[in-house]
Amino acid sequence: MMSSLFDSNFKRWVESACMEWNYPEPTEEYYEYFYNRIPNGLRVLLSDGIEKGVILPDGHRFRIKGLDENKGPYNWFSNYSNADAPGINWEYFVHVALYSQLYNQSIEKGIMIKFEDRLMDITLRDKDRLLVCIEVKEKAEDLKKLI
Repeated sequence: MMSSLFDSNFKRWVESACMEWNYPEPTEEYYEYFYNRIPNGLRVLLSDGIEKGVILPDGHRFRIKGLDENKGPYNWFSNYSNADAPGINWEYFVHVALYSQLYNQSIEKGIMIKFEDRLMDITLRDKDRLLVCIEVKEKAEDLKKLI
């Protein structure tokens, strides 16, 4: 099953963050909370991106194909001093899944795809002309501020 590729990577990413930031191994509740918020379809997209080499895992960080060398690595997690486990950067899971889904199609059509492009999470451009801009927010009230 494709999402099992994601599952094994996610476990390694969490372990890497815990080792680097000196957190104890997270509880099963930590993993259950994550899996209850991130649907299987999104995990399948992330698995596909890893398998196709669009998502390039590096410990608890990642890079993505097609970015300038000075961009990244990005963190799947945050290190909060008052936390007992790595803080999950929820929006990145959605950003990266969508980027990996759009990457090959965009390149084939000669459309430039960018990640973290100025104030937008993902943009699609035909040369200098902006075609699509995508912004993902964990909470709807955060999105309202952008409109």
